[in-house]
Amino acid sequence: MADNLVPNTNSIRDIEEWSSPERRRGNQQLDPIPNEIYLEIISGIHSRKDLDNLVLTCRFFASVIIPNRFSAIYFADFDHPETAQIASHLKLLKAIRETSDRRAVSLLKYTRYLEIEFAGSASTSFQRFCEDILLKSPNIKDLNVYDLHSPSLFKNISELSNLSSLGLYSLSPSVIYDVTDADIISCASALRLESLSLYIRNDGSSTERHQHMEAKFVPLTTIPHLKTLKTYSWPVICGLASQGTLPPYQKLEVGEVEDLLLLYNLVCRIPTLTTLDLNGVRLPENAQIATPLLSASLSLSLSPLSNLRTLVMPPHLAYIFAGPHSLREIVLLGALKFDVQSRGLQFSYNHQVSADIRLLFDHPCIDVERIDHLPCATVRPGGPGYKNMRRCLPKLKYLSLRVNVDIEGYHYYNAEYKKHSENVRLM
Repeated sequence: MADNLVPNTNSIRDIEEWSSPERRRGNQQLDPIPNEIYLEIISGIHSRKDLDNLVLTCRFFASVIIPNRFSAIYFADFDHPETAQIASHLKLLKAIRETSDRRAVSLLKYTRYLEIEFAGSASTSFQRFCEDILLKSPNIKDLNVYDLHSPSLFKNISELSNLSSLGLYSLSPSVIYDVTDADIISCASALRLESLSLYIRNDGSSTERHQHMEAKFVPLTTIPHLKTLKTYSWPVICGLASQGTLPPYQKLEVGEVEDLLLLYNLVCRIPTLTTLDLNGVRLPENAQIATPLLSASLSLSLSPLSNLRTLVMPPHLAYIFAGPHSLREIVLLGALKFDVQSRGLQFSYNHQVSADIRLLFDHPCIDVERIDHLPCATVRPGGPGYKNMRRCLPKLKYLSLRVNVDIEGYHYYNAEYKKHSENVRLM
């Protein structure tokens, strides 16, 4: 994006404050064109050069284009040559950093999305600059920070009163240990987040102290307005499960599941949940082998989750989760937390569809319209599994099969067969 679109005035009026620009031909005044038509025309212009020229035409066009051009900003550490040149609005950011140009700073009020990436051991000056940028960008709604090193930057997040979506990716050990409980509680009480992504870097330590440090971020997950939570931290999930009151989550994504039963009991307490995404699942130690894939001794009903529409999970869990349910989309992706062969749980994409798949065949799946990555060998029309699918999945419109293909001695486990139609015919 261009960085030289700095207005001559101290501020830009909001678009609602403008009447339609006057139109003249010589001394003759022409009928005005409604602002909505101008906005529609501008929305179809994608050339940066054309937009730059249009900004210089009049203040009305500047008021439309400039806020949009600075609504999203991404930058990485200026002191690392590998990342410095991939930032957006590089000239603008350097002007703010080196001269604190007042007009350049004023453009930050239009920023709604901000992404900051620290490159390894970020320089102290860059960390200070990032801390300052947050305080100068009061209208940010969506903030994503990668490899966060600065505890002070975390503290400044609580000043973003308009923030609705926060992504903290690969939090460094220094942040985990240096940010205090009071800082986290202050941040949680100040923000009205609707979406939180929390990924804490594993420093190779599974000590009780490290787990406690992760768990202290739990207050962020209990913000009353949260609708989406994504995390790989099992201590955070355990801490969330211990809370008496839970936010009205609609989407929950958990990348580390150390205790499937604990997670199941947690999600059953969230009746508003519409999407559940699981990966890295560890099964109970007493799971017994009773099917080609997994245990028949453990069955978890999805009936308490009446609003659940999308379920993403390792294929093995289709033998554990059971109906009745209101799912519309099932995605069989992900992995278990241990070597399944060490427990005798043989898994292969060569398995035929089995009637033992509780999720599909225990009860009619009257609402399921899409199944992705179903483990399956070559389709054999008329097989018992497929007859069950035809009976139990009356509304199925999309089916993706994962098969094991042997080509000239090489095995490919992720080949897909996809069928698109108004009605998938399984005959």
